[in-house]
Amino acid sequence: MQLRAVVLFIVFGFSTVSQAASVSVWVPSLDGLYSTSSTYPTSRVGAFNLGVQFSSITSVSLALTGMSTPGVERTCDAVFGCVDAPFDPMMDALLVSSEVVPQPLGYNQFDFTAANSINVAIAPYDFSNPSFLSGYGFLALSVLNPASIGIVLTDAIIDASNVRLTVEGTVVPIPAALPLLMSGLTGLLFFQRKRKRA
Repeated sequence: MQLRAVVLFIVFGFSTVSQAASVSVWVPSLDGLYSTSSTYPTSRVGAFNLGVQFSSITSVSLALTGMSTPGVERTCDAVFGCVDAPFDPMMDALLVSSEVVPQPLGYNQFDFTAANSINVAIAPYDFSNPSFLSGYGFLALSVLNPASIGIVLTDAIIDASNVRLTVEGTVVPIPAALPLLMSGLTGLLFFQRKRKRA
């Protein structure tokens, strides 16, 4: 009987489960003001720890809220002369494995208009990177100057907050829930007491 209890303990107490998961983390070091030149930082890098290990990652998305102030750009040509026009800032999101030897994991570029709640997918480069599957990585956010050739008279400014990264995939099999473990222990104690009474 005691052997049977030990078998039950091993089977139920240490069984593993594999399940889909969606993990969201706040990256506080990316919150703050950004600008298109030197008024504020043009880019920031933040480390994150997802707190779980994945066997595979299917999708990654970035969410943030904030406000932006358009910049002013001057373009000149021989026909129309010089024209001053507002421009909205663009942002880059780059997911990398480390700061020392950065391996790109994913990327996206998106508009940031006057007031926004952004939620964009990060296009995969290498979601199978071992460091990323272990739940660790770095996210870099940058503000870009306008694509046209001109002189930036006034910086575009972004005030970003609540920068969150959401990762979806399959977590590495982990020990089953505590109730299963406790059921194995309870069974072992029950059969041991029953044997002593006999």
